[in-house]
Amino acid sequence: MDESGRKEVTHLAEKIAKAADDLRKVAESLFDSEDPLERVLELSKAIEEDRKKLDDAIASGNDEEIKIQSGRLAAHAKQQSEALEKLADKTDDNKSKDRFRDASNKLKEEAEKLEKLNDDYANKALDDNGKKNIKNASRRIGEANDSATKEAERLNNPNKTAGSVLELAEKIEKDVKDTDAAKKSGDQKAVKSEISKLADDVEAQAAAGRALASEIPDKKSKQKVQEAASKLDNEKEKLDQLQKEYSGKPLDEEGKAKLDKILKAVKKHNDVLKKAAQRLDDHENPLDSVLELAKKIDDDRSNLGGALSARDETTTKNEAARLKDHVDQQSKAAALLGEVGTDDQNLKKKLKEASDGLKEEKKKLEDFNKKREGKPRMDEASKKELEDIDKQVKKHNDEIRRIAEKLANPNDLIDSVLVLHAKIVEDSGKVNDSVSAGDDKNSKAEIAKLSEHAAQQSTAGKALAEELEDPKTKEKVLEACKTLEQNKEKLDALAKEYASKPLDESGKAKLEGLVESTKAASEIVKRAAERHANPDNSFDVALALTKKVDDDLKNSTKASDANDDKATKSELAKLAEDSGALAKAAQGLASETNDERLKQKALDAASQLEDGKNKLEKVLKEYEGKPLDASAKEKIKAIKKQLEDANEAIKAVAEKLSHPNEASDNVLALHKKISDELETAKGAQNKGDEKKTKEEIEKLKSDVPKQSEAGRVLAKEIHDPKASKKVEDLCKSLDSNNEKLKELSTKPLNDESNKSKLEDVLAAVKRANDALKRAAERQANPDNKYDSALALAEKIEEDQRNLNGAVANKNDPSSKFEAKKLAGHVGQQAKVARSLAAEAGDDKTKQKALDAGTSLDKSKKRLEALEKQYADKPYDAVAKAELEDVNAQIKEANDAVKQLAQKLGSDNNADEVLANSKKIKEHSAKAKNAIGKNDDKTSKQELNSLLDALKNQLEAGKALADDEEDDETKEKIKEALENLERAKDKLSALQKEYANKPFDDAAKKKLQRLLEAVEENNRNLHKAAAKSSDSDAPQEAEVELDADEKVARLTESLEETLEDLEKKDNSAKELASLAKDLAKQTKGLVAATKESAKKKDGKKSNDDDDGKIRKVFDAADKLDASCPPLVSSINDKVKSGPSASSDQKVSDGVDKTKKALKDLKTALAEKELSGLGDDLKENLDKLNSSVAGGKTAEAKVAHDASQKAIEKTIHFGKDLAKSVENPALVKQIEKAVKVLEEKKEKLKEAQKEALSLPTEQKIKEVKQLSDEILDAASRVSASKHLPEDSKRPEDEITSNSNDLKQILKDLQDAANSGSKDDTQKGSKKLDQNTERQVGIAKTIADGVSDQKKWGEIIGAVQAVQDSTPRVNEAAEAVANNPNDQRAKENLRNEVANRLDAERKLNAAILDDQFGKNLVELEKQKSKIADSLKGSAQVGTEQAKNFKDALNRQANLGRNLADQSKASEVEKQKKLRQLADALEGKVPDFGAASTEKGRATRAEKLESVLGEIDDALDRFHGKKESGSEDPTDQCNELLYKTNYMAPKFDRLARSTADPKTSQDAIDFEVEDTDKESQDEVALANKLADRVNDKNLQFQLIDGADKLDKARKRLNEARKRNPGESVSAEKNSEAQQALSDAKLANLLLKKAAEQVKQRGAFAAKPEAKTNVIDQAADQVAEAGNVRAVNIYHDAFLKIIRAIAAEMKNLSKNSKKTEMIVAAKNIAGHIENVQKLSNQLAEPCTNPKLKDALLNLSRVPKNFSVQLKIIAAVKSDSGDGDKTAFTQLATCATGLSQSVVKCAHAAEAAALASPKDSIAWQQENLPEEFYNQRKVGSLGL
Repeated sequence: MDESGRKEVTHLAEKIAKAADDLRKVAESLFDSEDPLERVLELSKAIEEDRKKLDDAIASGNDEEIKIQSGRLAAHAKQQSEALEKLADKTDDNKSKDRFRDASNKLKEEAEKLEKLNDDYANKALDDNGKKNIKNASRRIGEANDSATKEAERLNNPNKTAGSVLELAEKIEKDVKDTDAAKKSGDQKAVKSEISKLADDVEAQAAAGRALASEIPDKKSKQKVQEAASKLDNEKEKLDQLQKEYSGKPLDEEGKAKLDKILKAVKKHNDVLKKAAQRLDDHENPLDSVLELAKKIDDDRSNLGGALSARDETTTKNEAARLKDHVDQQSKAAALLGEVGTDDQNLKKKLKEASDGLKEEKKKLEDFNKKREGKPRMDEASKKELEDIDKQVKKHNDEIRRIAEKLANPNDLIDSVLVLHAKIVEDSGKVNDSVSAGDDKNSKAEIAKLSEHAAQQSTAGKALAEELEDPKTKEKVLEACKTLEQNKEKLDALAKEYASKPLDESGKAKLEGLVESTKAASEIVKRAAERHANPDNSFDVALALTKKVDDDLKNSTKASDANDDKATKSELAKLAEDSGALAKAAQGLASETNDERLKQKALDAASQLEDGKNKLEKVLKEYEGKPLDASAKEKIKAIKKQLEDANEAIKAVAEKLSHPNEASDNVLALHKKISDELETAKGAQNKGDEKKTKEEIEKLKSDVPKQSEAGRVLAKEIHDPKASKKVEDLCKSLDSNNEKLKELSTKPLNDESNKSKLEDVLAAVKRANDALKRAAERQANPDNKYDSALALAEKIEEDQRNLNGAVANKNDPSSKFEAKKLAGHVGQQAKVARSLAAEAGDDKTKQKALDAGTSLDKSKKRLEALEKQYADKPYDAVAKAELEDVNAQIKEANDAVKQLAQKLGSDNNADEVLANSKKIKEHSAKAKNAIGKNDDKTSKQELNSLLDALKNQLEAGKALADDEEDDETKEKIKEALENLERAKDKLSALQKEYANKPFDDAAKKKLQRLLEAVEENNRNLHKAAAKSSDSDAPQEAEVELDADEKVARLTESLEETLEDLEKKDNSAKELASLAKDLAKQTKGLVAATKESAKKKDGKKSNDDDDGKIRKVFDAADKLDASCPPLVSSINDKVKSGPSASSDQKVSDGVDKTKKALKDLKTALAEKELSGLGDDLKENLDKLNSSVAGGKTAEAKVAHDASQKAIEKTIHFGKDLAKSVENPALVKQIEKAVKVLEEKKEKLKEAQKEALSLPTEQKIKEVKQLSDEILDAASRVSASKHLPEDSKRPEDEITSNSNDLKQILKDLQDAANSGSKDDTQKGSKKLDQNTERQVGIAKTIADGVSDQKKWGEIIGAVQAVQDSTPRVNEAAEAVANNPNDQRAKENLRNEVANRLDAERKLNAAILDDQFGKNLVELEKQKSKIADSLKGSAQVGTEQAKNFKDALNRQANLGRNLADQSKASEVEKQKKLRQLADALEGKVPDFGAASTEKGRATRAEKLESVLGEIDDALDRFHGKKESGSEDPTDQCNELLYKTNYMAPKFDRLARSTADPKTSQDAIDFEVEDTDKESQDEVALANKLADRVNDKNLQFQLIDGADKLDKARKRLNEARKRNPGESVSAEKNSEAQQALSDAKLANLLLKKAAEQVKQRGAFAAKPEAKTNVIDQAADQVAEAGNVRAVNIYHDAFLKIIRAIAAEMKNLSKNSKKTEMIVAAKNIAGHIENVQKLSNQLAEPCTNPKLKDALLNLSRVPKNFSVQLKIIAAVKSDSGDGDKTAFTQLATCATGLSQSVVKCAHAAEAAALASPKDSIAWQQENLPEEFYNQRKVGSLGL
């Protein structure tokens, strides 16, 4: 723009600015005439819009936009300030006026700050601090604007909804009064009229309430209003229903009652709406102000914290000032709220304290700001001072907010507690139901809910406690909250523990306790909430009055002592008045309890108070007007004593009723604590943690005495003397055991004796603690049947005494009164007797209760008959005789009921044992039945139930043992309990093990045996309990087992006993019990084994059978002989205690017995397995012939016989696996057994299907299964080693050889260290490895027909066998003398010999298998070739077989190379190349065989087979490298690319693996480098013989890329000797390998294309003119089809370059050469321009960058070409140096132009279609990004 243009723009800008200023003035004048309220609201929107735009500008970082928008915001803020001043002048509301002016001042202040900020940054960029200050100013403008807008909107839209609600509220209040008045007057017409009016108004109020709710911002208040509106709707419906019901008749009493109820509810819900409306309508409501300010203070604190963290001094000062203002406002608002917002003195006090606190903090903030005025950056002390102020502000602000929220929602806390309690009760029920139903998933979901609600109840409970005044109630609530918190943590821990497994018995027990504890704690919080919600309850009223009476008594005594007669009379008058009030309150208390004693106590005290009050008033009246003399004072003293006693009695009753079950609650709370401590102590003891155990004992020593004391308090409250005595006895037991705990706490607890004692003491404490808990729970429930029966028994006894006394005194009226009372109590007792019968656990007890009830009913009728008969006359002698007889009958029945109640209500251990015994028997039978039916689900359910019953039985049994006085019976009970507990633990462990899987056969057998053990010991316990009970105890007949079952079960039992003996933590008691079991089980097993071995099973015996039987007998005798010494060692250990010597003796004895038992099992297995193989083969042959012939009956017989033989083989195979020592042989047997188990079931189904649908396939399936079963059965052998996979035996041979290296190394290390034990173990492992290897090798040799190969394998086997003992002898020699160097040298030599022998064995076997598999491969290849003649369709199985053969050949080749001699380098190389080549063809074959088109598939399969043949020919030497024939060269290149691909992969894995040695990698790199060079040379050689330029380029390019990658790899691996390769270099090597792999793949694809097209050229005549050759290459690159118009133009230039290069090659004249070079340079310039055009629309970034980069390269060559052309033209034709330079430059130019041409084509193809042609080539996807871009290799 020139100078005149600039002047014109400036002039226009000035004109626009002036017009804008004029427009603004006009607008302002118009605004001045507007309504200021509308102006404020309009500007409010403008400010919000400015702030939004400013925030966006700050977010985007646009400085200019920030300045523009902040300027606009400042201008609007100033305008708003002025508008607010005008609005303030016009409004009459002083509060609104003040609010508008405050907002105006703030807006003005912040606008000026913004303007200053804009001035400061006018000529410089905004920094972070500037942006932050602008943002803060914007925020403060927004706050001030919001405050003003809110007030303006309130003035503009006064709340009509709130007004409607208030208006309707008044109408409803009037309606309610009028309706009530009409009802009382009896005017039915008026009543119905008023009801109609009320219904209409209620309906309108409900609608208004819903509208009101939508305007309430507070969620809680909104919900409350919505609920009230909904409830009003309900009441309206009730009014309508009432009108309808009484439309034709007057309201009766029932109708009036209904109406009263409705009126009460309407009033309640109307009040809720009224209060909400008043609060919403009153904008000066201090409650809302407090809540609003609380939020502002929170924001200020947050901003202040941010400023402090950022060390922003200015913002810190500003925020501190804002906080001070809001704190000051909140202090005043809180004070006002305390004055007018609540009548609760406690809340008033708290609000005042918080208000004063804020006032103090405001002063501190003022002082702080003054101190900081003008000071530099804030130091740490100032920062700390400000943070302390902030903490105190938060504390007071939170307290004020909490109170305000409570006042806003007054009953939320109580409602919350009550609702949460209901949820906890519901959750508890659901948890229990889910656990009982076995629904583990639902149980865990309900546990999570219970945990959540417990935590919420704890929070609510703590808030409730803050409001409670009674310290005792408060303490109980806080304790309950603590329990809820702990339970929440425990529930969460339990859920976590069982997250991935089902709840077991332990988990269920923990859960049950936590559920009950949570419910109880919640109940305490709930009761406190209910009482707090009703401050006028009779308990608190009574307690308040007792305090007044106490004060009156004290004050009157004080006045009397001071001889102040007037004051004394005044205080006595108060005392009389308060005593009267207390008497009425006491009567109210009596009416609220069902406890007769407390009721009577309250009534008696009320009577005493009333009497005392009357006496006191009489004395005061008597001495009215005269002083009290000594006589009056004496009377008053006696009256005051009477009142004081009555007052104390009322206080005790009120406290008891306000804190019911306190004694019970104390016991229950301590029970929970002690239970936790006991559980922790037991767990610590089991882990051997003595420190933790003693810590828990110390806690118990503190809590057990407390429980004893709480129990004694409880005993005093129990009516039943027997029950009370039992509780006292339990307390004594706790005291006694506490003394034992004190004694044990000073002793070492790891000592077996002390450990056992502690277990007994803890168990005794637990039983006493649990029994106290039951007593407390019963006492807490006074309405239980047992206590009711006992209380009625007492009343009946008292009635009988009174009746007898009245009859004896001949007081007829009194006699009849007592007889009538007795009849009533007798009738009640009869009902209780029948309810007791329902609780009885046995028929005999039940009948006793029913008989007593019947007798009492008869007695009642006799008494009623007497009453009727003698209604009008006195009792005569007949009546008295009848009364005497009835009394006797009543006494007998009443005593029976009393005894039953005591028996059933107490812990009757014998009866509990009998009841549990019945349950155990039922569940055990059901579990056995379910196991027999393979019903896994039912089995587990019944086992769960059984475990629960056993747990209860053990508890009851221990208590029974404690009560039992007969020593012999006690001992039997204890023995049965020990056995039951062991069986329970084993059942529980088994259940846990199989929680997520079905029981297998082994588990089922173990379960059956354990269940029988449970039943046997349960019977023994049942017998002992029956002696202590009147109940019948029928016994189950025991079942006799046969010899084989006995052997199996006794063997398992003996094995478990031996396992238990090996445990380190057995107590003396457990050891003694195990010794008994051992002797009993061994004796039984020996007898059963001999009995079983004698059985012939109907077969004739032979010498072999007799020999096996003798082996069994010998083994049994050895077992029998091993037992007594072991039993003796155990008993000695029990007597003397554990020691190293006694432990060793027991351990040796256990080992000896286990060995004898293992030998016995082996002998039994060998006896049974002999002949099983022949039987199995015979029966399977029969089965196959029967199935093939369709003979169903014969097939069934043969199948059943086969199944039995298989089952026996499995059974004895499992026994063999346990007794065989060689791990490999164990594995062989176990796998064979597993196969037999699987195939056994499949055979069953297959033979069924083959018989029902006899197809060839089905019959073949049965035969195949039979063969597999016979093969598996042959593997169940203790002496026969067979390879795991008979088709690939070399795999296991190779695996064992790999293991051998580590075994030999460990053996050498053990021997060199001098460890004889480790050396022996190492030798044993070597022997086992050799045994396995030799066994498999011999099996392989058996199948070798080639005599030479057989000889090689057997010779290698012999060498391995001979070298192994020599290694062991050498190792032993070194271990005996680790310093003998000659022995060490000998060991090294023997190890080397052993490894060489192993290598030879491997080589011999691999060579044999290599040859065999070549035959198999040829066979499979022929099948594929045959398929090509037809459909070329390869079947799935056929493809699999071929691929397996290929893979196996590759693996065999690689392994054989590894095992070849080190000198056989060429052989190793050929084997590895073949292996890699064959492995590379596996995926190629897979891809070819799945091609869809037949022709394509056949062609590709033929190609793959040809390459495999070529690889095999090269391996066998039928084809050699270095052929000049291009076809041979192509095949050789394909061979190389095939075997190089896996080579690159392996090398990449080696370099990535830090464990691979650097030397090994270097060796691989060197080898790969040589092979890569050969491949590069071969590719370049082939390229010369290819007639397709694209393919030629791909070969050259691929070779170039491979060569570069090879060089980069060598460079990356370079390092000094001893150095490791750096991570960076290693990464470079990895990338080089990746590039090499891609280049190899490119070469492979190119070779495949060459071979497929047959693109071979005759051997070319060498061109002598290099420049001419370069021109041909460029011409070839330009001679392709154009993709689009840009590409077409590009190709024309390329062809032009080629033409000029031709000219350059032909001309030798200076001018022509220079012209040609110059033309080429010009064309190159155009190449670069067109490349840019081609690149622009390209959608592939990679291709685009490649083109742009490559297009710059030719220019360098064109410049050089011009220079060199000029030099050559001057030097003449004879200058060879100049010609060479020119040729080199032309070649470089040619290559760069060709690459650029290919890049241009790729970019064109990746651009949107505007094409002349669209060319695609079938190249691999690795080289393309989004599309196939031709055969360019980019």
